Amino acid sequence: MGNPRLWCSFCWYKQQVVRNQIIQVIKHSGVKIILTDAINVPILEGIKDEINIERYIVLDEEKNIPDTSLKPIESYESLLAKAQEEYDFPDADEDSYATMYYSTGTTGDPEGVRFTHRMIWLQSLKCLSPESGDINADDVTLLFAPFFAVNAWGIPYASTMAGVKQVFAGPGFDPERAINLIKNEKVTCSYGVPTMDKAIIEVAKMAGRVDDLKDLRYMHCGGGVLDPVLVKDIRALGIEVAHMYGITECCPNIVTCFLRAEIKDVAYASDEEYVKFKVHPVKAYLVS
Repeated sequence: MGNPRLWCSFCWYKQQVVRNQIIQVIKHSGVKIILTDAINVPILEGIKDEINIERYIVLDEEKNIPDTSLKPIESYESLLAKAQEEYDFPDADEDSYATMYYSTGTTGDPEGVRFTHRMIWLQSLKCLSPESGDINADDVTLLFAPFFAVNAWGIPYASTMAGVKQVFAGPGFDPERAINLIKNEKVTCSYGVPTMDKAIIEVAKMAGRVDDLKDLRYMHCGGGVLDPVLVKDIRALGIEVAHMYGITECCPNIVTCFLRAEIKDVAYASDEEYVKFKVHPVKAYLVS
């Protein structure tokens, strides 16, 4: 979050891509410092001789850094403990690059997209709008979407702008752990793909833990088709649903679909009727 304010560009990377594509992304982007979870250290050890990295930072405490040949390597928590309380950040041009993201290369080699400070700022404002993300100062946001997914859908930036408490689920997804986070951290807004939301709702019902979701007011879904039956199941628990659509080049959100206030309490006779009533064609035009 802080590095764009230093006027340097941040590149997210996806460790699941194949070895040669990780090397390609690092070389093409010009990355000089790598921040990584400890679990990814062996991957980086396997490619260290083919990349030119000045510094490795493990996002953990010093004691949790595994034995490694990566040099120099530091703990993020140790760096944080030594950091100055005050820092005079330089002013960056709003059209300068803040972050970049590379596709997973499913149909070829990864391709990169750069995002400017202005793009992230506008995306964050959109997330705070009642007609879009609806994040407000009283919320607690929980992000299931990975950070490499287009600036983590912009949610960390928008949450910081709103001054809200942020909860991150960490690597891997487990519906029981997700329910624990929602309960213990009093989460009000979650962000994930439909399969994650479906798993949370199903496990909560089977385990008799529906009440543990009582603080959740919105489930924001993206990255896939949202089943109308799932929407009904979520709303039956008193949780509203927002369906987000976007593409990488748009940083990423284009459209967020909500049920309007005047139709939220309409009873649907069947799933088919719900589909006809809820789903409307949307055309988005990109005009330069």
